[in-house]
Amino acid sequence: MTATALESLEPLAVWDTHRGQGPWRAVSDEERRIDLMIEAYEWARPHIERTADTFRVEFYLLDAPFAVIYRHRRGQGARLAWNPETRRPYEEEPAVVPLAELPPEHLLRGRSHG
Repeated sequence: MTATALESLEPLAVWDTHRGQGPWRAVSDEERRIDLMIEAYEWARPHIERTADTFRVEFYLLDAPFAVIYRHRRGQGARLAWNPETRRPYEEEPAVVPLAELPPEHLLRGRSHG
């Protein structure tokens, strides 16, 4: 399945560092927001490769959980490859990645679990 084939589906959740979307978006307490960001990153590290390059994750569930991953491209020396015209990093084509499980519900919905 390609990312373009999913355009008609609505993701269960979106984590997007550029747009401030993610498990921390609905939390007003700054300390709790930071805790949720750390928890989301700790969940992502064993489930999503190259988390340092990932700037957007869309979570889906059809027959099994999967995600569409958006990443920045790395150039020589593991540095981000920058587009001089846009002054932004180049982006790779989105990748559809099967997941063993979805993040916990409170991370999907952006709510505190306490």
